[in-house]
Amino acid sequence: SQLIVRATRANLDLVDQLVESVIGDMPKMIKVRVELYELPKGDALKLVKHDEKAEDTGASYAMLEEMVAAGTAKLVVSPTTMVRPGQLAQAQTGTERSFVEGYGAEDGKDVPVLRRVRVGSEFQVEPNIGVDGKIIDVRYALYMSRGEPEITTRTIKAPVSGQEVEVQSITVDALSLSQGVTIFDGQTVLLGTMQSTSEAQEPNATVAFLTATVTSGMR
Repeated sequence: SQLIVRATRANLDLVDQLVESVIGDMPKMIKVRVELYELPKGDALKLVKHDEKAEDTGASYAMLEEMVAAGTAKLVVSPTTMVRPGQLAQAQTGTERSFVEGYGAEDGKDVPVLRRVRVGSEFQVEPNIGVDGKIIDVRYALYMSRGEPEITTRTIKAPVSGQEVEVQSITVDALSLSQGVTIFDGQTVLLGTMQSTSEAQEPNATVAFLTATVTSGMR
């Protein structure tokens, strides 16, 4: 059996308008993807300089893709998150570890002072859509540790009991980058080179790219 539906062009146009109206009224979401790539420092410098001169921001990403294909650059991590405009979202990899870095006194007792360190990566993004619906403002904070933290253990006297207790000093070699960027819907931009907490000279650098796309709640 067959179901045959007949409608005038005016009715079909009305249905299309209603569908578009429903989709338009649905809450918007923003899909944000961050990509971190490791490559030789010289190539990273070339990429940044090329991006500063290029009118098309996509040209820098295309240049990076050529480096990846040639084996001189590699993708380290690429988290993606969906977030409502004006809200903070975060993505994490690895584990968070706790260390006792000291002792304080509270209510007549020795209380350990904890320090938490993430071994892995953490990304925070807070995007907003411009009034024209085509511009996206993104505030971001990127963090990535490198290797295991260095732990130094020593003995101190607790402030209340006077007992000897062990505390730990933690040194973490990490990369970070935080700022804000304004981009077009669907655009991919080079954020820059991640900054290291270590003073050691490394042969490689890590660059960050960000893509933000507006989607409707039904996607």
